[in-house]
Amino acid sequence: METFHRILVFVHVIAGFTALCTGLMAMLTAKGGREHRSAGKIYFWAMAVSCFTAAVAGVLFQKWFFFFLAFISFESAARGYRILYRKQLKEKQAPDIRDWLLVIVNALMSAGLVGWGVRIVLAGGAFGFVAMVFGALGIFVSYDYYRTFHRKSPDPKHWLRMHIRGMAVSYIAATTAFLVNNDAWLKFIPPVLLWLLPTIIGVPVMLRVMRKYKPAAKAEE
Repeated sequence: METFHRILVFVHVIAGFTALCTGLMAMLTAKGGREHRSAGKIYFWAMAVSCFTAAVAGVLFQKWFFFFLAFISFESAARGYRILYRKQLKEKQAPDIRDWLLVIVNALMSAGLVGWGVRIVLAGGAFGFVAMVFGALGIFVSYDYYRTFHRKSPDPKHWLRMHIRGMAVSYIAATTAFLVNNDAWLKFIPPVLLWLLPTIIGVPVMLRVMRKYKPAAKAEE
C-alpha cells in the first residue's frame, strides 16, 4: 500500500504541476490561437489525471474533502472544454449524455460536500464552512450549465463566457489544492483563509475577463 501511495502521489503531483503551468499559459496566450488551444488541451487532460488520483487518494485515506473537490474541479474543466462543442447555444443546441452526466454528478458531489461541511460545523470544526462554500458554488455552476439545456441564448458569445468560467473555476480549485498541500511554507496565513484565498482573488479576475465579452446593450434587445 505504501508503494502504491507513493506512486499515486507522484502521478498526482506531476499532473497537478502540469495543469498549473499549462493553465497559466492558456490564460496568457491569445484566445483561439494555436498556443492557447494546445495549452488548453494539455491542461484539461492534466486536470483529469490530477483529479482522478486525488479522488482515489480521498477514498483510500478518507480525505473526503479532496474526494468531493476532485469531482467538482474536474467538472468545471470538463464543462469549460465541452462547451467548445456546444457553441450554437443561440439556437438552443441540445445536450447529450456527457452534458447530463456533468450536471448530475457535479450536483451530487457538491451536495455531498455541503452535507459533509455541515457535519464538520456541527462537530465544532470551522473548516466545515469552507466545504460549504465550495459545495454551494458547485451546485450553482451545475444549475447554470443545466439552464443551457432548456434556454437558448441571444448572445453568440455566451459559450465563450461559459468556457472562461469553467476553466477559471477549475484553475482556482487547482491553485487551492497546491497552496493547501504546501501550507508548511505559508504558516503566516490562517488555514481557513488559505483555502479561500484563490477564490477571493480568482473570482473577481474571472468576472472582469468575462465582462470583456459581454454583449452590447443593443445586441441584447
